[in-house]
Amino acid sequence: MYEAIQKAGEIVPDAYNQFLHQTFPSLDAFVEGLGELLACPITVEDSHHHLLAYSEHGEGTDPARISTIIGRKVPTELIHRFWKDGVMTKLNQSPEPVFDFRNS
Repeated sequence: MYEAIQKAGEIVPDAYNQFLHQTFPSLDAFVEGLGELLACPITVEDSHHHLLAYSEHGEGTDPARISTIIGRKVPTELIHRFWKDGVMTKLNQSPEPVFDFRNS
């Protein structure tokens, strides 16, 4: 996660530096701040796909994100798709986040 935040810092250095030097009262506050910094919705899950925190999102939010938030867990169909598409393998092989820019 740190490396991803560091990459964001290359894009918006002042905001990045301010973000890194803040303290957050909760994981929810951290995720909300990160979402604002990166200008995109952030969802944090544990290794069992349970929702830990999420940031605000605008109109046009995808159904998978809405289902995850409502159910407090990633939908089983999505987990299966992530395994099939190799996303879970990439996540398990690296401590870094996996980015999917296909929908950007």
